[in-house]
Amino acid sequence: MRVTDPHGQTDSRIVSDTQTASVFVESRLRIDLALALPEPESGRAEQAHHRPDAAAAQSSIPVGFRLRPGVSLASDGSTWLDVSATSCVQIEPLCLGVMVRGSLDLAVSGRSAVLPTERAGVDVLVSGEIPIALGPSLQLVPGLAIGAGWLRSGPRGRAEGPGASVEVAVDFGGPRIESFVRISWKVAERWALGAGLFALVDPLAHTVDVRDPEALLAGNPILRIGGALELEYRVR
Repeated sequence: MRVTDPHGQTDSRIVSDTQTASVFVESRLRIDLALALPEPESGRAEQAHHRPDAAAAQSSIPVGFRLRPGVSLASDGSTWLDVSATSCVQIEPLCLGVMVRGSLDLAVSGRSAVLPTERAGVDVLVSGEIPIALGPSLQLVPGLAIGAGWLRSGPRGRAEGPGASVEVAVDFGGPRIESFVRISWKVAERWALGAGLFALVDPLAHTVDVRDPEALLAGNPILRIGGALELEYRVR
């Protein structure tokens, strides 16, 4: 139906019954009824279309996966190869994740080269980092990770022959604390490249040499400082 008010303004409305029609006519004269008049179905549908969906907002939480190969120098002079994988979920302002790292003593320097000792370990840490935007595609990301690790030491090389001694292996476990800072550069919609520095502390490290009837092994470093490159894939 169409109604023209005393000011000459015309308004049209589709109504479903006579009661709504009478309210619509009177609303041209009373503002309070105009505010209470039901919206057309098309208007409500348009509002519902633009209403944010809470479930969709929750599903858009950014998630990233990072692979980081690197090299570190330990407090006992040894050189290590480190490869870590990290999964991180962005919960503003933090990115919370889990890091798994494998480490191998290259035995080319330090105490492990003198004694000849093989050392390899695995660490699992929970990480928290704060991305700081430096530009549209560049981020500075400091962070901290805490967890636990396992390290196995043994003599490098294996003796052979009838008089060969039994191979010795010594296992160590304990807490790990790592601080790091990295730079991430977004190179595509879901891909980023980066580089960073890290410091890993083993506060309960057995730093003295391990004396065994079958072998003399290098102790474990309490600190490793290194650098790494990284490749990151962002799900969202």
